[in-house]
Amino acid sequence: MGAEIALELLRERPRIRNAFFDGGPFFRFPRPVRRGFSRLFMGIVEKARDFPSDKEAIEGFASSEKIRSKIPLSDAAADEIDADEAVRGFLADFVPIARSMDRRTVENLGETCHSGILPAFGENVQRRMTFYYGKETAGRARKRMQRAYPRASYLQGTMGHCTLELTHPREHARMLVEACQCDK
Repeated sequence: MGAEIALELLRERPRIRNAFFDGGPFFRFPRPVRRGFSRLFMGIVEKARDFPSDKEAIEGFASSEKIRSKIPLSDAAADEIDADEAVRGFLADFVPIARSMDRRTVENLGETCHSGILPAFGENVQRRMTFYYGKETAGRARKRMQRAYPRASYLQGTMGHCTLELTHPREHARMLVEACQCDK
């Protein structure tokens, strides 16, 4: 949801110098579908809470093939990345947050993630916007974004959602710096 939140922040503060949106789905689903996603998210939160501690939740999720299959690290194997280390790093950030969420927060998460509201921006703001998509479901939103923000920059990656930052954090940081330094 970082990209959705960043878009709203840019709407509120259009003087932001550069805006980078990494893998934002920006899908606009009807309310019943958004509620379904909220129930799915709540199931994950409840599963995280079922463990006695954050550490046990991290280990439990890390050992679950079902959960591991949702963390996009298939590209990492070819680059000899320690997938276990990347999964545990992701979960170390995710689990404490998930365990502290209440139902209302999860419902708001579902709304934020899938309401797909695209504020209008003038050409000047659009030129300071960069959208990055890898091989991910969210990439299906790219055409919608290009119609809404034709003056923005669009970068195409080769990895799945979150994989570049999980497995190649320095390369990801360089990409961010380069995207934000170019004159648009």
